[in-house]
Amino acid sequence: MSELTQTTTVEHSIETGNAQTIKLYPYRVPHVMKDRVLEELVKMERENIIQKYQSNCKIAAPLTKLLRKEEKWIWSTEQSAATKELKLALSEAPVLAHPNWEKHFILTTDASGKGLGAILSQKVGKEERPIAYGSRTLNKHEKNYSVTNMEGLGVIWGAKLFKNYLWGKRFKIITYHSALVTLFKSKEMSGRLARWNNILN
Repeated sequence: MSELTQTTTVEHSIETGNAQTIKLYPYRVPHVMKDRVLEELVKMERENIIQKYQSNCKIAAPLTKLLRKEEKWIWSTEQSAATKELKLALSEAPVLAHPNWEKHFILTTDASGKGLGAILSQKVGKEERPIAYGSRTLNKHEKNYSVTNMEGLGVIWGAKLFKNYLWGKRFKIITYHSALVTLFKSKEMSGRLARWNNILN
């Protein structure tokens, strides 16, 4: 019996509940570009761009640690179990919800040295459901911002990105930078943060 080779063919199902699906033509990556795409995915994952808001990062930890240069590549039962659990989690990923204009919106933002990310969501029962996602890279000037200013930029950018939902409405902002929360509550602000605070108010 000849040795089995690798395959890229995978079958999976995604549970959408009562949500109506939208048919789209698949975007196929040319075979010659697959190595380049893999390199970019690895790079984005290392820079925490495509993992920033994933609740599955703890599940994927045994897999992502293999991406480290100093890590010896050993595939064990730990990696196999993580792969199975991750497949299950991704097949049950949350479907984007329709906005309810009678309820408050929640804007969650974060920033890293490379880019900004934002999630617009709402509470549906006891569950928080995503409505839209957004992200962008920082320009060369923004990369020089302090951490507080970078996080503040993330809030302002997220609010502008989803202004069609948020304009003229009260909404909740979630940021993981505690100093920014304190500053936005303070009456003694100046410069860039003061201008941003005026925009939000």
